[in-house]
Amino acid sequence: MSCRAWALSALGGLPYAYEIAHYDEQLGPRMDLLQERGMLDNTLIIAPSDNGPPFPRMKGHPFEQACHLPLAVMGPRDLVAPGRSFADLLANRKSSVDRATLLMGRERNDVRARPGTVSGLGCPVRALRSGNLLYLHNFESDRWPGGNPELGLKDTDNGPTKKAVEAGGPASANWLFCFGKRPAEELYDLGTDRDCVNNLAAMPASQVKVDALRAELLRQLKQQGDPRLLGPTEVFDNYRSAKQEPGTATAKGRPAGRKRR
Repeated sequence: MSCRAWALSALGGLPYAYEIAHYDEQLGPRMDLLQERGMLDNTLIIAPSDNGPPFPRMKGHPFEQACHLPLAVMGPRDLVAPGRSFADLLANRKSSVDRATLLMGRERNDVRARPGTVSGLGCPVRALRSGNLLYLHNFESDRWPGGNPELGLKDTDNGPTKKAVEAGGPASANWLFCFGKRPAEELYDLGTDRDCVNNLAAMPASQVKVDALRAELLRQLKQQGDPRLLGPTEVFDNYRSAKQEPGTATAKGRPAGRKRR
């Protein structure tokens, strides 16, 4: 059973059913109010989702299940202008921009990750999606992608799934798959492996694809001036965190005024 299927079966999907119901309870009345005031047809409504379930190899990671997220948009097409955005889709126009690939990235697995801190350094990765192929380039494969194990693997929320994986210990296959260090390159065929379980990067039959995707990824990173490729690479590692800046966050690290439900 894949990590994703294991996670969803362990939790029964109930927490997410609750979140969806809560979302509907918040959005529905607002749309009703717009309808009552005759403003619904003249309002652009964008309803995004969160950044992936908080399970291993999901939330915050550039894998399929963390990046393939719902986005609902409703509104008049003439409210948007053509450009390098999804405006073309809203206006039912054919885009002049090449959208054959999707570029993704990640820098930190812990917001406190800094040089010299107990959290250690983040695990930088860039990824390129092309058709059903997902290529990942791990720039620092000696770092822990799921966070420092000694600190409780904090990029994954506590729950039955995390508890079950940790129970197997660092030598178990499930622990290594969920939290272990990763090779410099990964390649997944999302047509047959949407959960990103079988890394094809080291297979001889995949080398042509790996070489092509690597070249395209590096080309786009160079075009964007990504410091992780062009330097100075430490610029991301040294970014300050609001959780460490006096006066910018509460003692628990959450901005003042924000409360959990």
